Amino acid sequence: STCVRVGSTTDDAEERASGAMSLNSSDLELIFDANDQTVGMRFVGLNIPQGATIVSATLQFTVDEAANINPCILMIYGEAHDNPVAFTQSNGNITSRLRTTASVDWSPPDWLVVGEAGPSQMTPDLTSILQEIVDRPGFTTGSAVVLILDGVGQRVAESFDGSSESGPELCVSYEAPMGARADNPDLPVNLQREKSADEPQVVQSVGPLSVHPNPARDRLTVTFSSEKDAAALSEIRNVGGQKVFGEQWQVQKGANSFLLEGLDLPSGIYFLRVWTEDSLQTTKFTINR
Repeated sequence: STCVRVGSTTDDAEERASGAMSLNSSDLELIFDANDQTVGMRFVGLNIPQGATIVSATLQFTVDEAANINPCILMIYGEAHDNPVAFTQSNGNITSRLRTTASVDWSPPDWLVVGEAGPSQMTPDLTSILQEIVDRPGFTTGSAVVLILDGVGQRVAESFDGSSESGPELCVSYEAPMGARADNPDLPVNLQREKSADEPQVVQSVGPLSVHPNPARDRLTVTFSSEKDAAALSEIRNVGGQKVFGEQWQVQKGANSFLLEGLDLPSGIYFLRVWTEDSLQTTKFTINR
């Protein structure tokens, strides 16, 4: 196992909706700070060998302010890079980075005690993200790892510049590789693994997404069912992982239909993702102009 905290001013950053970068803030707003923003964290010195089997991985935050905006739905990604560099003041320096296919959603409870760093401030397991990164052919024991967060709502965590001893900490447990992998090395690990018969199945309140027309031009209708009323976040990403659309929805129990208009997107393949606190659904569609 290995645990590493953010270790310098340029290893955690916030990117405003305008693309402007902040590298020396005393805290990290997850995610709302006047507008929704994107947060990046870089971890150096994990010393995980390429091809290791990730057993568990979590990101631990420390509360900087007891300021909570709900619903708070966070999406966590890794940077799809063999050895990502530190953040800079260049406009869009977080959102321009290619993201992992794997992602994890997190709806943290309210953070009520300043200085607390416990289960409520710890992410769900990030194994799928870390596995995709260490399986990259160019990853080495000296590689850094970058995690990227976006979403809606607000929790406020310590940054490196606020407290170098209480900044974000990534802990990873792994098994060193023993010879060649038995599975298909060309597939992301989160697509290789199948649930065992005795593994609990996750029940999602939101059903599969249907989109039409597909191919679309500048408007798209999204339909799905839900077992309950819920706040939801929708986003569209291109094949490079860049977010090109995002909107918060209020989902109703039963049938739901949302019309996305004015989609000024170039021709290509896109992925629509809709998630609530207990559900995540994704579908693919095409823009044909």
